[in-house]
Amino acid sequence: MNTHDPRSTFLVPLPSVRRAARADALEVEGRFVGSRSGDVWLVRAVGEIDVDTSKKLEKTIAGMLDAEALSIVLNVEDVSYIDSIGFGLLVKTKKRLAAKGLLLCLVDPSAHVRRVLRSAGLDMVIECFASEERALEAVNQLVPANGQQSY
Repeated sequence: MNTHDPRSTFLVPLPSVRRAARADALEVEGRFVGSRSGDVWLVRAVGEIDVDTSKKLEKTIAGMLDAEALSIVLNVEDVSYIDSIGFGLLVKTKKRLAAKGLLLCLVDPSAHVRRVLRSAGLDMVIECFASEERALEAVNQLVPANGQQSY
């Protein structure tokens, strides 16, 4: 019997990892791990977000939002590459969250990711932060527990 609360952690497998360092997250084969941090979903991505991995990320995010609609902080510090499919998923997720008064924020995008965000004009749409702590602070200031943004 699985006693793990499905609302606290969502997984898409990470390569060659059996157990996460934190007790509130489990990892199996894949590239994305998600967990809850207060009233925010925190997702960590590793490697590439492209045509081969976007479906896994989409499943991770959809599972989280189906369990509970919360803002998402996506840590992309270990993402070396993202293609148009990956950016399309970010835009789709941003729209889905915005319709509920919630936010999508990126953490520490690489030079490649920042360059593509800027060239697509998405740097004006998706907020980026230097650290998870700053992103979480910003989300908690802008989106109270009821999901209504305050500006």
